[in-house]
This record gives sequence, C-alpha cells and structure tokens, in this order.
Amino acid sequence: MVREQIAGRLWRGLAVLTFISLAIASAASSASAAPFSLSLSLTASVAPGDEFAGTTTLSKPPKGEPAPTGTVTFDVYGPGASICDGKPLFIEAREVDSQTRAATSGAFLASEGQGTYHLTASYSGDAIYRPATVSCEAAGSSIDMPAVQLTITNAAAVGSSFQYGFEILDTATLTGAPVGLAAPTGTITFSLFGPVGYPYAYGPESCGGNPAATYTEPIAESAASTPPFLPPRSEEKVYLYTARYSGDQRYASATSECDAPGSTVHVPLVADGSPETRGNPEIEVPPARGGSQPLARVVGLHLTPNAFATTGNHAGTTIGYTLSAPAAVTITFSRAMHGLLVRSRCIADTDAARERFVRLYGSGAWKELRSATCTFYAHVGGITKAGTTGADSFRFAGRVGGRLLPAGVYRATAAVTASLWRIDAAPSSAVFKVMASPR
Repeated sequence: MVREQIAGRLWRGLAVLTFISLAIASAASSASAAPFSLSLSLTASVAPGDEFAGTTTLSKPPKGEPAPTGTVTFDVYGPGASICDGKPLFIEAREVDSQTRAATSGAFLASEGQGTYHLTASYSGDAIYRPATVSCEAAGSSIDMPAVQLTITNAAAVGSSFQYGFEILDTATLTGAPVGLAAPTGTITFSLFGPVGYPYAYGPESCGGNPAATYTEPIAESAASTPPFLPPRSEEKVYLYTARYSGDQRYASATSECDAPGSTVHVPLVADGSPETRGNPEIEVPPARGGSQPLARVVGLHLTPNAFATTGNHAGTTIGYTLSAPAAVTITFSRAMHGLLVRSRCIADTDAARERFVRLYGSGAWKELRSATCTFYAHVGGITKAGTTGADSFRFAGRVGGRLLPAGVYRATAAVTASLWRIDAAPSSAVFKVMASPR
C-alpha cells in the first residue's frame, strides 16, 4: 500500500515537470520564431573625400505593429572579390532608427583603389520581426569608385658643376592623396624641351617638337627627380620641363602643363670654360674650382610673423631658410590635433577615427582608453621651392594644395629633396599659428 502511494506521487510529480518543460520549450519556440518578416534594401553612395557609405531601409511593418528595432551589420568587399568571397575589408554594425526604419554606415575609405566595391547588409531581427539580409548581387549594393586625382607640380633648378659648368634638373611632387590612403606608386616621365632663346615667349608653344631629353623615374615619397642635364655651352637659354605621372591602382595619371610655375630654368652663358652668372641673381656659383663637393642642407627655417591670418589686409607670412648649396627644398605642413591615448597610441578624437580603431583592434581595445589626452600632427600637404646658396625666402599666403589652412597650430618641416650637390636630408622645423580670419 505504501509503495503504491509513493509510486503515484512520483508519477504525478513527473507529469508536472514534463508539463512545465513543455510550456517553457513552447514559449522559447514562440519567442525565437518572430511572426513577421520585413524586406531589406541597400543603397551604396559616394561620400566626400574618396569614400563611400551604405544605407539600408526596412519595409513598412504591418498595420498596428511596432517599428522594428535591432542592428544592421554592413560587410564591405573590395575590387576583385568574387561574389563577396573571402574576408571583408570592413565590418560595421549600426542601430536601426525606429523613426525611419533605416541604418546608415560610416564612411568607408576606398583603400584598394579604383574599382567596384560590394556591400552586404544583415538585419539582426527582434522579438517581432525575423532577420533579413541583402546579398552581394542585389541591385544598388555595389559602387564604382574612380581613381583619385592628384596634382603634380615641378620644381626645376639650375646649379653648377666645377668641371662642366651649369647643370639643370627637375623634381616633380604629387599632392592631394587622401589621409589614410597609401602613397602613390609608379613612375614619373620627364620631358625636357629647349633650348629656347633668352628672353623667350612664354606659353605652351614653347614645348613644341621633340624633347631634348626624356627620363622615367620611380616615385619615392610622392616625388621623383631627374638626373642632371648638361646644356651646351653656347648662349643664354631657357629650358622647360613637363612631368607625366603614370598612375596606379589607386591614383589616376596626371600631367604638368608646359611653362607651368616651377617648370622653367634660365641657364646663363658659360664663357671660357668657367661658369658665371651673367647678372642672374637666382644662380649661385662657387668662387673656386676643385676641392670636395659641399653638402646641400637647409637650416634656420622660420616664419615671420609666426602667427597670421589667411585673409584680410595683412594676410599671410614670409617663410625663410638658409641653404648651404643650390637645391630644391620641400616644406611639409602638419596640423596639431587633440587626440586620445589608447594603448600608447595617440589617435584622433573623432567618431570616424574611433570606428576605424575598433575595426582594426576590436571593441575591447577601445575600452582600454586612458583618460590622458595627447597631441599629434596630421599631414596636410607640402610645397617645393628651388633655392640658392645662402638666405632665401618667399611669401606664403597660407594655401596648401589649393586650399587655405584653417585656424589652428601647425608645424612646418623643410628638407632638401633634390640637388646637384650631395644631399644632407636633415630637416629644419618651425611651429606657427593660423589665426581665425577677421570678420
């Protein structure tokens, strides 16, 4: 009798547990199987600065149902990816806006150069709506990014050789590469035209006919230089350089025009086998022959005044330096930026920089952000000038790469980049401030 009572109680307990388990499983199944489906569209568009972005929109929910919540994850694939195979270039998750039912990615840099970039999007779903995806082949999910257009400038110079008289050369520099994109590669082809009689009629027609010499030189640090050219010893003359950049996967080809600023060189007369300036103040000639060849080095870079505005009655400043020998001097400009110290790295305190940091190192690394702030200098651009031995200066309006520098603190760094003499590449730096323009 006792055994039968115990057995009955056990069966009843087992039945209750079974009922509870089935109820829990049923509830879980109901929660995981959301009742409604929404379609997901994706549109890729070009963003400023050679970047692009993706925007997804969920379809309108059924009448009486709430707006969708959750996240959309964007995957970006570069040119050459076969139907989005392999590892994505970028992965980014964004919250769905409950008002617009849309999610927009941050700006992605076209880091692989020109070509077609593909985006996919995956909606996480929520308690009401099922997950949804947009495949790599969906309409509007790809975008063709063009090659980046650069500006090429010449810095032709004339120097003197103790043995041969005057020599000329040219340095071409590429500017305009977006921050974060790899430096340009490829070659620059120089064409030297002349001699043209001095004085000469300025204009593109000066580069007619066959060039006197051509050189194809590899690019290093966004610039290339020709070897020295020895003009015949005859009469005062002018030579003109043009430069053509080959382009690469990321950057389009570019050409400097004939008789563009910095592309011409005036070669004085060489009489009796010894060089002379013929009254040309732009050329410095050593007073004696023989001896060891000096170093071309720039020292004493300064800006006067070192705080100035870029507009107004007294806009601009004067940049000065001293050269130990005739040379081409490149002055680069960097802007002081406030940053955050993360893992001993100073990164920009911007949403875009944070997002890229997380993509590279993960969200866990970002959580290790230290409270300390830091300062770093972001490259803005540069200019190249042909200088002579001794003190040299020029007027600087605060314009780099065709744009005026915004208000802020900057660092200018000068270094010799080309010379007929041996080069000492030690830089000379100066800090200056661009003030807000007066209203």
